[in-house]
Amino acid sequence: MIERREADAIVERLTEVSRPHALTIMSAEQRTMSFRTNVGPQFMEPIARKGGGSG
Repeated sequence: MIERREADAIVERLTEVSRPHALTIMSAEQRTMSFRTNVGPQFMEPIARKGGGSG
């Protein structure tokens, strides 16, 4: 996960057009992580609790 300072440095290097895109992607990733943290443990099956993705 990217720490706040690293994320701020990345956003500062972006152009004005790409800055909103980068912030949208980062906020979507944070919402996904929050959802998985809050909802994931509610499932009974271990395979459902395992997070998604390729990792």
